[in-house]
Amino acid sequence: MKIKIKPIAKSIRINSEELRVISKNPLSDRMVGGPISPAKEDPQYLLGMPVFRGMPFHGRSPMVIPMGQHHLVIEVLKRYSNKQEMIRRLISEYRSIVTTLMRMKIDFRILNLKNGEESTKSWLLERGNRGVDFPMEKPTHWHAFPRDMFVYLESVKTILVHSKLFKLWRDRSPNCNVIHTELAEGGQILFSDHHLIIGCHPEMIKRKRENRVLNQLREMGMKIIFIPQAILFALSREKKGKPISLYYESHIDRSASLLRGKDGKPYLVLDPYYQTGNLNSPLTVQKSIDLVRKICERDEIEIRIPKSLSIPYGTSAVQFRGKKTIVTGKDEEVHFTLAGILGSENLYATDIPLSAYPVFTGAGLHCLVTERPNPLI
Repeated sequence: MKIKIKPIAKSIRINSEELRVISKNPLSDRMVGGPISPAKEDPQYLLGMPVFRGMPFHGRSPMVIPMGQHHLVIEVLKRYSNKQEMIRRLISEYRSIVTTLMRMKIDFRILNLKNGEESTKSWLLERGNRGVDFPMEKPTHWHAFPRDMFVYLESVKTILVHSKLFKLWRDRSPNCNVIHTELAEGGQILFSDHHLIIGCHPEMIKRKRENRVLNQLREMGMKIIFIPQAILFALSREKKGKPISLYYESHIDRSASLLRGKDGKPYLVLDPYYQTGNLNSPLTVQKSIDLVRKICERDEIEIRIPKSLSIPYGTSAVQFRGKKTIVTGKDEEVHFTLAGILGSENLYATDIPLSAYPVFTGAGLHCLVTERPNPLI
């Protein structure tokens, strides 16, 4: 098996043509506006654009999955054997997310709804859903998965923004800080209130601590914890999920969620197959989990591990104000674990399992649903 030290997952996130369009498109400045101030009356969350046909089924871009979840990918690939089946499944999962958010009474808008896939757009409008525009010449990765555009740390009144997408006005209100940083690619971090967890290359954790942006966040009161990145497989689409390489994954949300429990304490819910360590000789699952537990306990974050996973990226959950939390349906062990942390009254599962998004697009639930950075918009 070929081992690559440098992550290759970026090849399926954004390509050079998309970057060219965005960097030259003056309309992208519309998201910035004038002086920044909170607007609490606006919807508080965003859901990605309903776009499905551009998602890859075959091709050279790999699928990505934590090592221990490989068997789950194979099951999904057997179930959806052609592109039309994949598209139908993605649409069903998207609608299931919407239905669950509405049942939860979550206040959300859909990014670029007017340019979405027609049948789903009509379905959304019939149910009273509304959109918010992020103007671009064509749909991009960011429209579908807005988590990677910005992260809104409301507890410290700070927005982390992607430097390729936004220009910052010099005359900004002190009511909200705006910081250009790679951490605006929200899959790289987990946060809850004043706790922020970052996945880091196992050999770079000590050096990463002195990052300028992280020091700014510490000064604002954020507690920052580094855990070693998980090891993932890159899988061949053309060879039906055959592993083609290993790499360290910067997107920690494929393996974990950070949630605030009913007791007010932070809990890290971790993939029960989590592995880290050297690519040539990874640590065992138990040693990997013990290492993460030791790090988190220093900052009084408790780790909870489901006994198993039946859905890829099954530990990817989104917690809203008031502790309401959405999670994929049909994974009993994950539900049992989360109910113990949150209380069953705060747990909402989609009516169908979210299995196609992780396998075919490399996206977990939190990639589609994210905090709406009202001061920025």
